Amino acid sequence: MTAQDLAHDFSRLMELPPEMFPLLLITAGAVIFVFAFRHLALRFILPRLGSSASRIKWRRNSAYLAFSILVLLLFPLWLPSLRTVAAFLGIFGAGVILVLKEVIVNVAGWFFIVFRRPFEIGNRITIGAYSGDVLDIRIMDTSLIEVSSRDEGGQSTGRVVHVPNSLVFTVPFANASKEFAFNWNEIRIPISPESDWKRASLLVEKTAAEVVEPISEKDSRIRKSDHEYAIRYQRITPKVYVEFKHGVILLTLRHLVEPRTNRLVSDRFWRILLERFQKEKRIQLHAPMPH
Repeated sequence: MTAQDLAHDFSRLMELPPEMFPLLLITAGAVIFVFAFRHLALRFILPRLGSSASRIKWRRNSAYLAFSILVLLLFPLWLPSLRTVAAFLGIFGAGVILVLKEVIVNVAGWFFIVFRRPFEIGNRITIGAYSGDVLDIRIMDTSLIEVSSRDEGGQSTGRVVHVPNSLVFTVPFANASKEFAFNWNEIRIPISPESDWKRASLLVEKTAAEVVEPISEKDSRIRKSDHEYAIRYQRITPKVYVEFKHGVILLTLRHLVEPRTNRLVSDRFWRILLERFQKEKRIQLHAPMPH
């Protein structure tokens, strides 16, 4: 088929038959009516919602509902005319798919996120090189409020990152707050070999008991992880481990913490522990351990 033949077929397809004009008018009217009704409903509902997360969910879900209603209403109306569309796709389908490849993959990623639900609004995730709390999930991309790495405190940078939905198919991603509501955090306290490590270990345990949130196996968050994802640990209370490395005694406090409070818990722990170590003549902090 020559380029001239393709041009002729395209011009023929673009000549809309007279019976399609009423369909276009009805479609335009239906779109205006459905989305106008959605707008009025949101104006009534949104002021009565308590949180911004609820308002975001209502906006997003109402848009999906409006689109679904339009499809149900208009598909039977357009069904007899779909042969023209099918002919168009038969001629130009390969080119359309090539041009819209990224769009198609992003939409497929959106379907995967909505139905498989690997993460939801409010979850803290890492996808590719980006970490953050999920603000919104749109058809083309997912919006995150970026956070720094765990080593840097895991606090918000204030930047909003828009990640293409296609990344769920191409890069590993992690959810820090859905399957298991907590993260394991480790705080390393290096002390000199001459220090009273037993006394230091007791002070670390005492400080952890005051600072770390008490969590038991009966906690609803723990029970949910066990019930839905079979995530279970033999020990969930804080534990201090003792090691001797490179001439340094290393005390490591391992404890559970919610991702968003990690920096605050660590800050409070160190403030209290440093004050206690200052009062102890037989405990001396050492230079940081080499990684």
